[in-house]
Amino acid sequence: MNHDRWAALMHRLNLPLSPETCDMLLAAHEEPGRHYHTVAHISHLLGLLDEHRENVPKPDLVELAFWFHDAVYDTRSKTNEVDSAEMAEAFLSASKAPEIICERVTGLILATRHNASDLKGAAAWMGDIDLSILGAEPARFDLYDQQIRQEYAWVPQESFQNGRRELLAGFLARDWIYHTDAFRHSHEEKARGNIRRSMNRLT
Repeated sequence: MNHDRWAALMHRLNLPLSPETCDMLLAAHEEPGRHYHTVAHISHLLGLLDEHRENVPKPDLVELAFWFHDAVYDTRSKTNEVDSAEMAEAFLSASKAPEIICERVTGLILATRHNASDLKGAAAWMGDIDLSILGAEPARFDLYDQQIRQEYAWVPQESFQNGRRELLAGFLARDWIYHTDAFRHSHEEKARGNIRRSMNRLT
């Protein structure tokens, strides 16, 4: 996640370079209080996208959606994804992007709410890559767990445990956490193991 990558993406999408937008997005991901949802997080997601690019429909739109999907991140808010989608839509409208691109990018950002169990196409890849951390190696997942707690440091411990346990239980209750065959093969089993360990720590 850097200026060169942003410029290359704008070139491929035939959009104005808008380096000020790149600066704004980089600054947003360096805001105080962020411990997981940082520039490093987006860079990791873009790296995974690169690994799977040949199989991802409209990968440049997915990449643009990843740049914006955590642009607004306030742990006291329930509208982060909607607000981030609106920010992307404003940028694309100002850049005179075709309406279909605006619709697709905002839809991809909203897929990261992870409240749908049947994502298809590019949205499935968007969701799976964003949730790749759940199927990370145990040490990396445990660090992620700690980083999320830091981001919710203002929440009392009991309330955090109850809310987090409910969220994680929701993933376990699904037939599949991941939507694509690739991530079901590489991440599903590890994700379920990590989630169970995390839930055990929350009791």
